Amino acid sequence: MRAADHLQSGLLRLVGFFLRRFSIRRVQRMAASSGRFAYKHLPVRGDVARTNLRLWFPEKTAEGIENV
Repeated sequence: MRAADHLQSGLLRLVGFFLRRFSIRRVQRMAASSGRFAYKHLPVRGDVARTNLRLWFPEKTAEGIENV
């Protein structure tokens, strides 16, 4: 395993350690907030997500996909 992989794994474990101290409701709100932040500030992933959602939900309109 590369050093970068170890670092990423360690950071995820640390985040998990702290998240387990909060209620599920609070963790859900934090996840929604971080998802909105990532959607606005990491647009390259948004294109991939929209493509995948269109494949899974062909009946949804473009607006429906954006709402998801």
